[in-house]
Amino acid sequence: MHPLYQRLKELDPDTFEKLCFHLVKARFPGEEIRHVDGSAGDEGVDLFLGRLDSGPTIWQCKSFPNGVKEHQKDQIRKSLKEALKHNPRRWVLCLSVDMDAAAHRWFQRFRQSHSERAHIDLMQASDIIQELFYRNAIREMFFPRAIPDVAAFLETVTKTNRLSTEELATLNAGNIDLYLKRLEEADARFAYEVRYARNIPPEERPRPGQIASFSDGTKTVDVFARDVEALRLNPPKAHFTLTDTGVDKMKELMRTGRSQVIGPGELQNYTTDLSFLLPPKEQIKDAILHIGLATSAMPSRLTRVTFGAGPDAVVYECVKFKTTRLGQEETEFESTGTLPFHMSFIVRQTGLGSVHFERRWAGADVHDVWKFMRAMKAAYTAGTFELYDLERGVTLLKPHFTGELPNWFAGYEELASEAVRIAGFYKLDLRMPEKVTPEDIESLSILVHLIDGNLQLDINDMTFTLTKTANLGQAQTETLLGEGAYVITPAEYFERPVLFGTKVCTGPVAYHIPRARVENPEEAHRFCQTAPIGEDHTFTLKPLGPVLASAIRPNDPNTATTDGFKLKSTDEPAA
Repeated sequence: MHPLYQRLKELDPDTFEKLCFHLVKARFPGEEIRHVDGSAGDEGVDLFLGRLDSGPTIWQCKSFPNGVKEHQKDQIRKSLKEALKHNPRRWVLCLSVDMDAAAHRWFQRFRQSHSERAHIDLMQASDIIQELFYRNAIREMFFPRAIPDVAAFLETVTKTNRLSTEELATLNAGNIDLYLKRLEEADARFAYEVRYARNIPPEERPRPGQIASFSDGTKTVDVFARDVEALRLNPPKAHFTLTDTGVDKMKELMRTGRSQVIGPGELQNYTTDLSFLLPPKEQIKDAILHIGLATSAMPSRLTRVTFGAGPDAVVYECVKFKTTRLGQEETEFESTGTLPFHMSFIVRQTGLGSVHFERRWAGADVHDVWKFMRAMKAAYTAGTFELYDLERGVTLLKPHFTGELPNWFAGYEELASEAVRIAGFYKLDLRMPEKVTPEDIESLSILVHLIDGNLQLDINDMTFTLTKTANLGQAQTETLLGEGAYVITPAEYFERPVLFGTKVCTGPVAYHIPRARVENPEEAHRFCQTAPIGEDHTFTLKPLGPVLASAIRPNDPNTATTDGFKLKSTDEPAA
């Protein structure tokens, strides 16, 4: 057993009560936590917060070194019965040991049976030990040297114990851990992150769980919730005075929810629970306060978005919106997820609102991009779209608007449509790039014309292999002496097109040559007459006009020619 667990269970009841008092007091700084002397009877109360006759929070401390058995359960029942006479809002049982599985099952039933009278919680040994890890002063008071104080040893060796907290923060990265420990000692309800940077402005958008951030331009300390329960019961506070312009900014924050920057001269008399993170008093006059609402705690909405109306409407069945601003007069929502567009809308108290779309399709599947293009066109054609709240079953927004599609739309509409055709025909996973290059446009044109069977090429000569077969007739042999129509079918297009960074294997391609002559026709004629069945020979074909190339679909009947020649190209495609 860890020595701290052992020493905790060895505490006498009075000492255990005092330990719990100091821990609870530290968890809820600024709150009036009171300890009750139980020598004359504690009425089921060891510690309390609030008024005893008006819904207090009560902590009952029980030192049970041998665990929670039937006798201990009777004591817990008796203590709660006495405490309920005060009509507590919350009752917390504090134990010097951890309950075993059977005791936990009993406690869960016990808590449920009294749930209508008070909210019942448990703080057992493992919870207390966890807090003691963060609260060195309390730990050393009750359990001296139970855990080696490495931080204190390092401070003594490096003589950093003589430095102020602010001076310690300026030392090298090796002392950051010591600095973080001091911050935890100052207020262990929070977790801290320290970042040093030069010429990089501090991050203004809070991360999930972040409560505050303090920066002097070089060092930034981000503050996160660690003890959520303590913070919920005793939220951190700040007090300050604002000048006229600062008051206007605060009104704007309350009205619209927009974050505000309170500059030097506008901010006066600033104090906070986190004052140990503030710069020296003489620098406060130059401080800048970025103040805004905690968007991570704001509600989100699951919606169905319908662009347009009627048979041309395009529907996104489930789009999540997060609240980014929440003011008294207007609220702003932004879409989340992997859609190829970003959408935000503002709802005002007047009933009016506004909507903004921004395309964000880099890396998106071309089918999703094409759906968004159709959605935009449907919305502008019908002049409306609808946001429907799936959870509440009500329409959030159904604006009517007029205007024209954005300037960029026309150029991308055909591109997206053709990209979808190509992806479907060649079974490709095509992703829209950040920027479409001229090479992409060229490849797009080649592939579309191949699919349509009308890719016109100017080719001087083509090399092919002719195989002698048993059904090669005299008329076909004579054709080789003059002009004829030919179809040559290589394994794929002679050079693989690259579209949006993807090399496209076209599969078999048919080159339709309406008029062509064979180079060395007499040799070709002689080969057809004298060569044994199955023998191959390579020849060169000279087209006498444009060549049409087309992609070959399975069982495509259009690959035959009137003269009966279907030849195989010997040219290998470029990989």
